[in-house]
Amino acid sequence: MNARIVERKWVQAWFDERQCNHMPSLLKAGDGTLLATWCGGFADWNGDPMHHDCTVWLSRLEKGASEWSTIEGVGADIQYACHNGSFFPNRHGEIVLVFTKFLDTGRNTSTWCGGRDKLWSTKSRDNGLTWLPAKETNIPLIGHPACDGVLLPNGDMLMAVTSSEDP
Repeated sequence: MNARIVERKWVQAWFDERQCNHMPSLLKAGDGTLLATWCGGFADWNGDPMHHDCTVWLSRLEKGASEWSTIEGVGADIQYACHNGSFFPNRHGEIVLVFTKFLDTGRNTSTWCGGRDKLWSTKSRDNGLTWLPAKETNIPLIGHPACDGVLLPNGDMLMAVTSSEDP
């Protein structure tokens, strides 16, 4: 494989609470738009990753554009930390963003994978320009999304998860 860096560009050029970036994810939408997501928050940056201000952030780089769009919180809740956004394109041309909502918040990392955590999702029908309200999924939580999902030919969605629990 012969790879090279064509261009390096910041999705966000300023420093604020969204700068505590982790679990980034990138997807090329059907129209060529690049979608970037990550999670972070002010308290996360200050050592409390389970604080309720941790949000799943999203920005778009439309095909031919030179700058990323204004950052928006697509996985956000005023009471609970939201982490680990993972993209899934589906058979209907929609983009699904799955993320974890931690219902056991605070500095309690022992409940990251064994507490009352829930997988939530939001959906875009216009290549990530707008997003439907997030809702809880029926996916059993045995870990947290770790990378983008894969749509199998039969319509099933496959995703890798991280977990600190035994199966």
